[in-house]
Amino acid sequence: MLASQSSRKPILLVDDDQEIRDSMASALVREGYAVAAASDGADALNQLEGGLSPCLILLDLMMPRKDGYEFRREQLSNPRLAAIPTLAISASRQLLERAQGLGFADVVRKPLRVDKLRELVDSHRLR
Repeated sequence: MLASQSSRKPILLVDDDQEIRDSMASALVREGYAVAAASDGADALNQLEGGLSPCLILLDLMMPRKDGYEFRREQLSNPRLAAIPTLAISASRQLLERAQGLGFADVVRKPLRVDKLRELVDSHRLR
């Protein structure tokens, strides 16, 4: 699902909570970013394998079907996908600590303020 059309590469927002996904997508679109959204890791991989080429992935860690850890392992096994900066996002400090060994560009605790979200996106996305 593409939340905004833009000439820039989109940010892929992966979160199973539709309210959080919609809220973060809306905040990013208001800041001028293009956003694609996925409801879990399987949906995100399908979009990426279908040709989506985001500048950044914001990845929730705890999701049904394919969680953030499974997604990340598959992402890293594909050279084209491994190059995309990916931020782990979770409300759980323990889950973020567990993510440390998976080479994320950053690990971030929810909830995110809009200014923090903008700062993270600006500092990590591919240009």
